Amino acid sequence: STAEDDKITAFLEDVLMISPEKHAIITEVHALFKAEMPDIGEKIKYGGLAFFIGEEICGGLFASKHHVSMEMSNGSWLDDPEGVLEGKGKTRRHLKLRNRDDIVAKTVAKFVALTLKAATSQNGPDM
Repeated sequence: STAEDDKITAFLEDVLMISPEKHAIITEVHALFKAEMPDIGEKIKYGGLAFFIGEEICGGLFASKHHVSMEMSNGSWLDDPEGVLEGKGKTRRHLKLRNRDDIVAKTVAKFVALTLKAATSQNGPDM
């Protein structure tokens, strides 16, 4: 276990104490990222669990008062015919996950795959 692993464990334990529902959401979405890219980098950054490809942050999971936010660094590039992505920034978008049903309802698995695909193609083949 590394110091970063310990920070991630502590973050997840903190979320669990505050909200078992948010912990369940973060745990499920975290598993989706790992299933899509088993060697994805992860560390605690900006108060949440951030995902990295090389040195580039590609997304993250952040617990706020009423929801879990799944951030996507390149979200503005993603195909979103249902219009579920939120945010007006130049590149970033997020999904607000208020309960576990939102993981399916807002097609989180699809967005995990799309954001990782966009992040890897953006960095080119020499990653």
